[in-house]
Amino acid sequence: MTIEEFKETDPNTFGTGNINLLFSSSVVDPGIDNTALPPYVIQGLSVPFKSQQGTDLREVLRQVDEVRFTFASSNVNCKIIGKQKRTNYYYYQVEDLVVNTLPTEQPGLGFVQTDTDLVLLPFSATNFYNSDYNPLMNNSEGSKVNAVAFRVDRFSSQTIPTNLQSIITQTATPAEIQNCSYTKLGIISGKYLGSKTTGAGSSYSLNKEEQTAYITANQITGNNPALSFKQFEGSVHRSDASTAAIKAISQSDREVVPIYFNAETISSGGAFLVPNFPSSGSFIYVEDGNRLIKAVDTKVYSIDRDEVYTSDENAGITTIE
Repeated sequence: MTIEEFKETDPNTFGTGNINLLFSSSVVDPGIDNTALPPYVIQGLSVPFKSQQGTDLREVLRQVDEVRFTFASSNVNCKIIGKQKRTNYYYYQVEDLVVNTLPTEQPGLGFVQTDTDLVLLPFSATNFYNSDYNPLMNNSEGSKVNAVAFRVDRFSSQTIPTNLQSIITQTATPAEIQNCSYTKLGIISGKYLGSKTTGAGSSYSLNKEEQTAYITANQITGNNPALSFKQFEGSVHRSDASTAAIKAISQSDREVVPIYFNAETISSGGAFLVPNFPSSGSFIYVEDGNRLIKAVDTKVYSIDRDEVYTSDENAGITTIE
């Protein structure tokens, strides 16, 4: 019998409370119908959901990691290394255990051990939940969710979340963020009340224009408190690459990726417009996993415009060719 055939054999077929035991031998006696010879290796066992007395053991069998029983007049201890839940029983793969004798063989049934007590470790008739501060594997609780914040799915798009409509209707999945992340001063100061990168420092003015001018003059270049982006397709190259060589790359050989730039509203002919492509002074960004990073000291080629943008150490565009 193969291991797969053994897994498919229901131990209840041979009687209530019966346990099937899988063992193998690498040595056979060719003179006696290839009879297996010792040493024998116990490899697995199948245990039914109910005992001979009708006790439901499913909760116990789900948690057990060690089985002890008598085998051919010897006490054996099997360490479980794999579990499979079947229709009416569990199949356990155990660490190879070597024995030198087998139980008594009965015609038509094979080797049979009768009236054997099976000890399951650990034994708990109900689900066990450990301390909140010391959870068991696969027994920990999920993080607390926020009362007002939602999870934003940006795995498919950096610009438009795939669950945007759910966020608007407030039916999206709550974010796993502590509420105190938006209330404790020590947490929100750097995120929402201003940090060194904004250039606000300790200044504060009720005049919006004065405050904005102060922040703009003292901030890190290209690090505005809030940014909006537009996307175009192109390729990214080293800053010392030849512009002519970049433009000469064939479309089939070019590695096209989405490129982003900070889109600022401009006035044109009395109307306010958002440009579709960067200009001198714009800042270039590229994707890095599920976030955007600045493309510093880089040349970026625009497929639609056939232009090459060169960025400086702050990712700001210095030349357009």
